[in-house]
Amino acid sequence: MRQSTKLRTNFKTAQIVVLALVLASCSKRQERLVLWTNNVDFVSFAELFNASQNKARIVAYYYDAPTNKLASASPAARPDILAGSCLQAGIQKKVFANVNSLFGKKGPLVRDDFYEPLLKACSRNERQYLVPVSYNLPSLVFYSGNYENVLGAATLSFDTIKEISKNYNVKNKAGVFTSMGFGPL
Repeated sequence: MRQSTKLRTNFKTAQIVVLALVLASCSKRQERLVLWTNNVDFVSFAELFNASQNKARIVAYYYDAPTNKLASASPAARPDILAGSCLQAGIQKKVFANVNSLFGKKGPLVRDDFYEPLLKACSRNERQYLVPVSYNLPSLVFYSGNYENVLGAATLSFDTIKEISKNYNVKNKAGVFTSMGFGPL
């Protein structure tokens, strides 16, 4: 397994485990959590989670457009976890629970670990309705300007990738990234 694929798999698994455990600890329905997704990988991650512990079970359902289904679902039929791409900002307040409790001293998540503009885009009136998570890791593309930076290196450290990628980052006049080789941490 390539290093980037292994890292991506471990990160996805860790994210779904954290979210499921948080939801299980906050709910009386600890035995079953429903996940809707448009990413087939999450079915495997749910299976890994289920095999790794016995406090909660994730039942994963695949839908091509889970947000469309979510908007029309009754509150009782909605999932505990929705993992999808391009979640619509307009439906957040209507169908998503406020997850502010996941952040801070008592919560498992730290706001500083997230890219601030993306986190803000997932909230309304200082209430967090979505937790932004990106699972699309770009491949490394070398151009001649970086050749001397990696010459002779069989592998690149995380810090080296971070430094080289900063050269690709470009902000517009408003300070918003228009090109990003590495997400600011």
